[in-house]
Amino acid sequence: MALLTGEVIMLLITHTDKDGNVWFHSRMLKPYHLPVTEIQANIDGYLSHSNTLRVFDASLGWTNRPNATTGIYSHDDRGIRVENADNSSKMSVPDVLRIALFGDSFIYGEEVPFENTIGFYVGKLLADHNLKVEVMNFGVPAYGMDQAYLRWLKEARRFAPDVVILGFQPENVKRNVNLVRALYLPGDAYPFLKPRFVLEHDTLALKNYPVPIPDSTAAIIEHMIGWRFRNYETFYKPEDYEKTFWLRSRLVAYAFSFWEENRFNIYENERRFYAPDLEPVTLTLKIVEAFKRDVQEKGGAFFLVHLPRKADVKALMNKEKLSYDNLLAKLDAENALIHPERKLLEFAGTVCLDSLFAPEQHYSGHGNYLVAEEIVDAIGQQYLVK
Repeated sequence: MALLTGEVIMLLITHTDKDGNVWFHSRMLKPYHLPVTEIQANIDGYLSHSNTLRVFDASLGWTNRPNATTGIYSHDDRGIRVENADNSSKMSVPDVLRIALFGDSFIYGEEVPFENTIGFYVGKLLADHNLKVEVMNFGVPAYGMDQAYLRWLKEARRFAPDVVILGFQPENVKRNVNLVRALYLPGDAYPFLKPRFVLEHDTLALKNYPVPIPDSTAAIIEHMIGWRFRNYETFYKPEDYEKTFWLRSRLVAYAFSFWEENRFNIYENERRFYAPDLEPVTLTLKIVEAFKRDVQEKGGAFFLVHLPRKADVKALMNKEKLSYDNLLAKLDAENALIHPERKLLEFAGTVCLDSLFAPEQHYSGHGNYLVAEEIVDAIGQQYLVK
């Protein structure tokens, strides 16, 4: 009777989406269904609107729409985040320190106005030191480090920046081995696919490049089992979509899902993904190495900046090891890696952890300012003394 009651309750508190996926709040229960209908709806929405902030790009998957303004976000004619869309970036500005920022939504500055972004604060703090500086924000929401590197190659290297800073937000490591965002983050039915690198004979090789046009995305996902790049999609496991008798029970499906991942093990489970001998880590290191080499060959200085998530800051506050501590140590040993952790921890301890983050877990203005301070301290060692 208790099991029957539990099953009835689960039927009442779960919901089924248009693709047949069963959800308990934000948790999708097995067996999964490929999000074909949801993806197609988002594609139709994208194709019917000309004012979206993101636009398809065959080389990058997607990028910032040039000359777009929506709410607190504006892009110039090159898709660089700016204060207003009338701004444009010149190819050459004499006697100005040019800094280019790359990364995902943390670098882009999601959830905050332009004047509260890392890039704005870096420019202001350096200007306060009487340094002529131009900061170019090439960040794009949802990017992997692979896409950041590709954007450098395609659009940014021609500007010959003096300093290039790549944001290392650890979750990006997972994006480096992903092609279909909706399979990596269920419920996030991005209408675009992305390219990715693989290692062939210790050399970076691109797959799913050029990226198929959005019109074809739904069909590719619908026939995922036969897609020629299926084996390069880390987050597609055919067995997760297999219907079994016991998973017909929503109570059992939820119990199985909770046992696999819950708030007590989610952070520790992530550690397995950052194992030093697995593809996500070896590929990430190779991407960073290639990015750094190309920047230096162009005469620029290359930095990484560590961008810990809220869960990471909380772990450090509890004196726990980061789930990606081995990778961070490797990046630190091989690169000029900027560490804002101390300032973030001091603020979290004396003020409030929540004040460092916006509602959707990006940095707040406070968080961005502290990161920018650390960046300026690192750059200042080389440029402010001149």
